[in-house]
Amino acid sequence: MKKFISKIAKISALFLFFPATAGAAEPTEYECSFLAIADAQYSDSAPRINRNYRLSAKKIEAIFESEKSGSFDFVVNLGDTIDGGFENYARILPLFEKFPYPLYNLLGNHDFACTKEEQTKAVNLLFKDGKTHYSFDVRNWKFMALDPMRLSEASKIKPPECAREYGELIAKMTAEEAVNAKPWNGGIDAAQLQWLRKQLSQAQSENKNVVVFCHMPVYPLTSESLYNWRELSETLAKFPCVKAYISGHRHKGGYACENGIHYITVCGLVEGTAISYARIFLSKNSIRVEGFGNTKSLDLKLR
Repeated sequence: MKKFISKIAKISALFLFFPATAGAAEPTEYECSFLAIADAQYSDSAPRINRNYRLSAKKIEAIFESEKSGSFDFVVNLGDTIDGGFENYARILPLFEKFPYPLYNLLGNHDFACTKEEQTKAVNLLFKDGKTHYSFDVRNWKFMALDPMRLSEASKIKPPECAREYGELIAKMTAEEAVNAKPWNGGIDAAQLQWLRKQLSQAQSENKNVVVFCHMPVYPLTSESLYNWRELSETLAKFPCVKAYISGHRHKGGYACENGIHYITVCGLVEGTAISYARIFLSKNSIRVEGFGNTKSLDLKLR
């Protein structure tokens, strides 16, 4: 009984000191705003390596309570919604869907921690039309969501052409002893890159600014970076309309600016007791990241 009371007290303290109301006031001039949440990795499992799997549900509920009366355009779930079993979607996904804003999901490696049949079910749950890479517009901004699971060890449902491409890519990276040649990463396949280039060309012609979402980061280069980070970053650099690339996967977060593009990694929600996420405000000349928990705040000028 004492242990139970102690646990409740710790959770109560977590919400008591949740800093949502301590953030700076919303900008008065911006074209678009959204919430970014990464790596909830909910699982009905005991904590491990500083990851509080069960607590992620309480954290999502806390973010909802703090942000439900805001005026955001959408919520982006940057991937790894669950960890350790398809059945965990039933607990955590409805909490994401409860927000009074459109929800856009991404695929991460832990989302595929299940059987082949369950991976197909997961795709149908997260993406109503089954399209795991897609784009959408909000006023003068175009957003593009990429799927790195199409070139990954985790995926049991990748198309045959992606399976061949993945095999060749990971063999080459392993031979070169690439720092990110790890089984928990993934890459963007040739067909998806072709789609991306077409989308970017269209955005450029329409004078729209672009933000790209992907579960896996590019910069700074680490053991958790996207497999074909170089090819993707070189593609993005060719289009001046691209202003930012926002990811999760690396739980400690990160930031870098390369070729005028801001590479922002949101800290993992599952880590520790901190409620880590970001409010992101986009204006004509800047990006403002209001970070909570372990996620750092940033004020960035657009190229």
